[in-house]
Amino acid sequence: MGSLRELHLGFVDLSRQRQGEGGEWCSALARYTPNLRVLSMPFCELHGPICAPFAALRSLSVIDLQHNRLTGPFPEFIAGLPFSYNDLHGWVPPAIFQHKGLVTIDLHQIPGVSGTLPNFSADSNLENLLIGNTNFSGAIPTSVGNLKSLKKLGLGAQGFAGDLPSSIGHLKSLTSLEVSGLGVVGPMPPWITNLTSLEVLEFSRCGLHGPVSSSICELPNLTILSLHTCGFSGEIPPCILNLSQLYALLLHSNNFRGKVELNSLWKLPTLSHLKLSNNKLNVIDGEDNSPLVSFPDIKFLELASCNITKFPNVLKRLDGIYALDLSNNQIHGAVPQWA
Repeated sequence: MGSLRELHLGFVDLSRQRQGEGGEWCSALARYTPNLRVLSMPFCELHGPICAPFAALRSLSVIDLQHNRLTGPFPEFIAGLPFSYNDLHGWVPPAIFQHKGLVTIDLHQIPGVSGTLPNFSADSNLENLLIGNTNFSGAIPTSVGNLKSLKKLGLGAQGFAGDLPSSIGHLKSLTSLEVSGLGVVGPMPPWITNLTSLEVLEFSRCGLHGPVSSSICELPNLTILSLHTCGFSGEIPPCILNLSQLYALLLHSNNFRGKVELNSLWKLPTLSHLKLSNNKLNVIDGEDNSPLVSFPDIKFLELASCNITKFPNVLKRLDGIYALDLSNNQIHGAVPQWA
């Protein structure tokens, strides 16, 4: 198959391949498909390290080997190739982030890999940079603002530290921004409102603190707003109820104060996940709406430590709920029959 350009074998069980350095699959591809550009083999039960001859496949632009059982250190010869990994470990060469042909770097959910982010050049073609739940560390470079084609930026690694560079606010094509890092400090960055294409915004397990400005409501396309396990405080901006596309609102484990009326959630028709636990909130039913008003089909509702004194009546309208947490409240008396 010397002319083969694309190979898609996802979910094909290749666990009985012959053993060896990288296994039969790796050496066969390197030998017989020299012009391969797209290789997609997720969930194939591949095992062992990546074989050295694999580096000869210089035409590759997409490689997806997620959810296999690949082992060994991160192979340095991969530095010139775009790659998507899951079960490797070791230091990721900085050169992989500077490869001019890369469109996607997806290393998320590989806690064994580590590294630092290099300076990015303005001629980069990166559209997706995802290194969440890895062991990356250090500062997020200002040059990340050079990645003008970037659509998804996932920097959810606990080792990141310092101020978030304001240059991220120049990435007008971003649809997803996720940042973690216990050493990432400062207030909610004001440049967030420049990212009007955002659909996913997550700041989690980090040192960001202070109030959340109502200007966040100027992101009308948000489907996921996740500001959890940080130091955010003050009242939750009421205008969040105007973000009618919200699917998940995750604000747990902060220092938010004030009153939240559950009956006002009918303004979020697509809401499925709501987490307000472990703040300093007072969650109440609020003013009852007419039964004719449709209510979102909430599946996951977490209201632990929300100063609730009785079973919320809003639960009567959540027939499809999967998970409910009302722990550490002041609910007392008999459990209602309807519950």
